[in-house]
Amino acid sequence: MITIGIDPGITGGIAVLDGMKLWRAKRIPTSILAGKKIINANEVSTFCLTQNPDLFVIEKGIPMPGQSSVATFSSGLNMGILAAISQLMQVPTLWVHPRTWKSFFRIGSNKRESLNFASQSFGADDIFKWSIMANNGIAEAALLALWAVQKGKGSFSKSERSVRECTKKNWLSLADQR
Repeated sequence: MITIGIDPGITGGIAVLDGMKLWRAKRIPTSILAGKKIINANEVSTFCLTQNPDLFVIEKGIPMPGQSSVATFSSGLNMGILAAISQLMQVPTLWVHPRTWKSFFRIGSNKRESLNFASQSFGADDIFKWSIMANNGIAEAALLALWAVQKGKGSFSKSERSVRECTKKNWLSLADQR
């Protein structure tokens, strides 16, 4: 089962697990809209299409105390972009509160803890660079996906899989026409 974990922040990440093995990961692509950084919907959707996912696991954004209305709006816009991508691709999606998956792994809010746990879980610091603090979004995306796999989320019936495969083929042919 291919699971894509997404940390939706501007410094977030996208990680692809095949079963429990991390095999692709990157920082979330961004673009500028009206002078503000947002998630680049085209790059994210193209990346996700090529992975042929069975499940998206996206961290549920929550407004932080003291966060400005502009920052809250930007966060909501990014969540909307990801919701649209998952709906258009017709990939089942879990929206997970940070506290849910972090408490499962006994990780606090410190980003270094996520990097350390990702290093222990997936190894290969030379590939994914867990020692670089800026990669905490990638680490959290990978751990989100791992949470879903370990909790047994995303089991689908044969008919659900065949409907999704048909839809994905249509989506892929549209992407090829661009």
